[in-house]
Amino acid sequence: MMLITSKAFLLLNLLSTWPMGKLVVSALDATLLHRAASVRATMPHDLPPHPKELFFPSAFVQSDQKINETRAVKRRGFCNWIIPGRIMVGQYPGQNPEVDGPSSTEVKSHVTTLLKDANVKMFVSLQSEIPPQDDYQRWREQRGQVYLPDMTSRLQFPRPFVHYAPIVESILSQSNHDSTTSTSSQDVRQCQYLHWPIEDLSIPENSQSLNELLLRILTALDEHQQDEDTAEPAVYIHCWGGRGRAGLTASCLLSLLFPELDAPTILDWIQAGYDTREGAENMPMALSKSPQTESQRQFVLNFVKHRRRKQHLQQTKQNKI
Repeated sequence: MMLITSKAFLLLNLLSTWPMGKLVVSALDATLLHRAASVRATMPHDLPPHPKELFFPSAFVQSDQKINETRAVKRRGFCNWIIPGRIMVGQYPGQNPEVDGPSSTEVKSHVTTLLKDANVKMFVSLQSEIPPQDDYQRWREQRGQVYLPDMTSRLQFPRPFVHYAPIVESILSQSNHDSTTSTSSQDVRQCQYLHWPIEDLSIPENSQSLNELLLRILTALDEHQQDEDTAEPAVYIHCWGGRGRAGLTASCLLSLLFPELDAPTILDWIQAGYDTREGAENMPMALSKSPQTESQRQFVLNFVKHRRRKQHLQQTKQNKI
């Protein structure tokens, strides 16, 4: 998509020089650990899951294949589970700028599957290139379509990102209507939309912002699971392709939920999930890794190392009380 900027390398260098010898467990850190422990307590103990359990059956046919019937049909998976039934990572769930991206029909089918089969209740967008999904005014100003601003990029990716929140709300509205006439009504509460922008192919500008996002996700999972009358909700974390920024964020989330795991194990977990998407074996080398870039993977290594030290410090303090 775009070349890694010098800004990303600068941020990575700053991250690698965190004052590891002077750790302080802040109120945010303590809250993160508490929320993570609460969510973890409801999860199966046999994790990491087998890679086959991370597969999610939602895919699209590349559009140029649809036009030319003489070519072999190739399918590409939208997403995969990270923790089955709870946390999912994937590509932008609407139509995107790629010429071989999903059609409007395939997008509607995908979103329907997310809402009804995966019980997704929160969409987390990490894309700096589009407005928040719940900012309807900004989307309306652009008629529900956002093109890449850089003309060079638009030569390769000429189509727009299409606003997907209206599709979500339409499906939920229909579910609400159906539930009023069904004897077995299900939970049909509206979805939440979080927008935490990170530059494409880059890393978060600071750990504070990322920690705030992780807390929002954990809080949503924790509060929902305390409602015994509803099914456990899932979170869909996405960027454009669902491998770089989404893979980084999911890795850091796993490090909170499973502090006993080291960074290589977490990265293997994320990669195993990404590899379950249909068409993974056909992806070019540059798009075969999750997280996608070396700077993103190094961010995870540093984040996990720093987080584990803080968790150890927190436990030490608690033992002294």
